Amino acid sequence: MMTAVRRVKQFWRACRATVETREMNGLSEYLDPAQRALFARMAVSDQRHCLDLFYSLRGRMGADGPLLQAALLHDAGKSAASIHLWHRVAYVLLGKLSLRARARLCACGDRHWRVPFFVLAHHTDLGADLALKAGCSGEVVALIRSHQRPVNPVMPLPAQSRLLALQAADDD
Repeated sequence: MMTAVRRVKQFWRACRATVETREMNGLSEYLDPAQRALFARMAVSDQRHCLDLFYSLRGRMGADGPLLQAALLHDAGKSAASIHLWHRVAYVLLGKLSLRARARLCACGDRHWRVPFFVLAHHTDLGADLALKAGCSGEVVALIRSHQRPVNPVMPLPAQSRLLALQAADDD
C-alpha cells in the first residue's frame, strides 16, 4: 500500500513540477556549462526530481561534489526521447503486472512508439554516456550508470557509500 501512495505522490509532483530561475542559476557552482546544458535538456519534472534529490543529499552529506553532480544528472538519460507522463505511468504499471512483458516492450527502440519505453528502461546507461560526453568524472558517470543497480561489493568503499546514499534518496 505504501508503494501505491508513494507513486500517487510522485505522479502529483510530476504534474505540478516547476524549477525557479534562481535554482537554474545556482547550478553553476556544481556543473560546468556542458553539464548545465545536459541538465537543461531534461523534462521539468525530471529537473525538479533531480534538484530535490540534490538538496536532500547536500543537507545530509554536505558538499560532496561527485555525489551532488550525480544527483543533478542521474536521470539525464531520460532526455534521449520525448517521454510523456502516460509513458512513465504505463512503464511503472507494466512493471508491476508483468516484468516479462515490460522487458519485451523495452527491448528495442527501433519502432517510434517504443522509443520512450526503451529510454525509460535504459536511462541509466544512456545518462552515463551523456554525462561522460559532458565532461563528468568517471566516478560521477559510474554513479549515474549504477543508481538503479545493486551495489558492487568490489567497488571502493567511498563510492559504495555515495551510491547507497544516492539510491536511498532516489527511493524517497
